[in-house]
Amino acid sequence: MGVKMELIIFGNVQTVLDGISDKKTKEIDLSTIPFALGAGLYADKDFGETIVVNGIAHVHTVDGVRSYDKTLDTPFLMGFSQKPSERVELQNEKTIDQFYTDLLAKHPEGVVLYAEVTFSKLEAAFLKKSPVYEENCNLKKEEYWQEYSAQNVQGTLVGIIAKKAYKEGFYVNPNDKGTLLSHTHVLCENKAYHLLTQSVLSEGKFSIAPIEDVRLRS
Repeated sequence: MGVKMELIIFGNVQTVLDGISDKKTKEIDLSTIPFALGAGLYADKDFGETIVVNGIAHVHTVDGVRSYDKTLDTPFLMGFSQKPSERVELQNEKTIDQFYTDLLAKHPEGVVLYAEVTFSKLEAAFLKKSPVYEENCNLKKEEYWQEYSAQNVQGTLVGIIAKKAYKEGFYVNPNDKGTLLSHTHVLCENKAYHLLTQSVLSEGKFSIAPIEDVRLRS
C-alpha cells in the first residue's frame, strides 16, 4: 500500500463558477504542486480548464493547449506534491464512476490519483466562455459549458476522490451523471478538459495515494 499524501487546494473553485476569476488570480509556483487540476489564465481575462503533470501546466485554449513550466496565474488549483506510489491497473471496462467507487471502498478517507488511460468512450466538458462576467456558470449551462466526446482515445488524468465536500475544490458539474464526490481533469488530443464520470475506461495504469489531510491556501 502506498504512502498517504496531503491534498493541497490553492484558491477556490467557486471563484471560477461565480465568474470572478480575474479578481482572485494569483501566481503559483508549479514546483509546489506538480500534479494538479484547476483553471489557468492564458490571455487577458481568458481562463481555461487546466491540468498540471510533472510540473507543467496545460491550459485549454480555443486552438489547443498553452503550456507553462514555472508558474501559473490561477484562481484555483488543487493537487499534490509528488506522484503517488501505489499502482493499480485496470484491464476491464468500467465507467470512471464505477472505478472511483471501487477505490473509495478501499480508501474511505479519499484518494488522489494520476493515470495514463485508454477510453472506449470519453465524455468531458470545458468552459467555452471565460468565467469573468460575474455570473454563475452552472446556472447558465448552455452559455458557458461545452460538452466533448470521443471514442477509443488515450488520456492523462489528475483526479481527487473526496470523503468530505470541501467547497474550495469540489462542485457538481451540470453535465455529470455520476454519484461520487470527485474532481478530475484529463489531457486528451491536445486539449485539457473536465472529465465526466460517465466516461468509460477500457484500460489504465493508475498511481494513487490515500488522502492524509487537506491544506487550504488562499
